[in-house]
Amino acid sequence: MVDDVDVNQIEQIISNVHKKKTTIYIPCLKTYNDFLGEKNEFYDSVEIFFEYAALHKSKGIELKMRMDPVRIFRTSPISDALLEIARKDYEKNKSIGISNAVALVFGATDPHIFESVMHPQLSIFEKAIILKEECKDSANIVIISNDPNIDKFKRQAEEEGDKTFTDDDFIIINTNKWLEEMFVKKEDPEVTNVVLNILRKKKEIKIGSVTYKME
Repeated sequence: MVDDVDVNQIEQIISNVHKKKTTIYIPCLKTYNDFLGEKNEFYDSVEIFFEYAALHKSKGIELKMRMDPVRIFRTSPISDALLEIARKDYEKNKSIGISNAVALVFGATDPHIFESVMHPQLSIFEKAIILKEECKDSANIVIISNDPNIDKFKRQAEEEGDKTFTDDDFIIINTNKWLEEMFVKKEDPEVTNVVLNILRKKKEIKIGSVTYKME
């Protein structure tokens, strides 16, 4: 009966719901390039990150109106840059390999929610701050960047926005460090499943200085 409902328990449930956070990832252009280009130190971790992104994009579609706890956004300058990379590669090599890879990362990430005219590497900071202002404490913002010059772009964005960014606004992490945190330290089950699926396919992956092999 209604009279038997514990009001305190109901309020506790509502309070817990509002304590849940969404993690929003914003990859930089270099991170996309590492996925599209030749093998380097981030090759395996970038593949795992975008597979993880695709998993959550599918979850978001399946959940429809329910919010998935992970979102991965791209910015309009990065979208434009990736399309230009695909166009130039096709003109030069008459191959659709890069175009297919660009289509894959587009399918794995959410499209930009506003237009920007900034440099691609500056646009990620613009998007991070706007999303943080909109979401406030309900979202953790993570910039995924393999760019060795990302701190330079961060300082430039701070100067242009007349604002000093803090870890309360967002954190910056490369894909190797992200994977070490999620797979090695936290043993996140979703990331672990992605790693195992790729290991079954490739037989060997490298995370930082550690190589994992499928026996």
